[in-house]
Amino acid sequence: MGDNLNTYWLSWINDCKKFASIKYIGLYISLGMIECVVLGVFRLYYTFKERDLTSKVGAGEYALRTVPKKCYKILDEAT
Repeated sequence: MGDNLNTYWLSWINDCKKFASIKYIGLYISLGMIECVVLGVFRLYYTFKERDLTSKVGAGEYALRTVPKKCYKILDEAT
C-alpha cells in the first residue's frame, strides 16, 4: 500500500499540477474522476488506519465518520 501511495498516487498529484493535463482538467469536469480519486485515496486511508480492506463505498462511509467536517464537501461530490 505504501508503494501504491508513493508511486501511483504521487504521479497523480504531479500530473494534476500541470495546468493543461487531462487529469488537471478532469478533476474539474469529471464526476467519475472525482469519485475515483477521492474514494481511492480514502481506501488507502482506511487501510492504513484499520489494517483492513474496504470498498470505495465503505471508504466513503468511513471517511464521513472519521475525518473533519471540512472534508465533507468533497466526499459528498465523490459519493
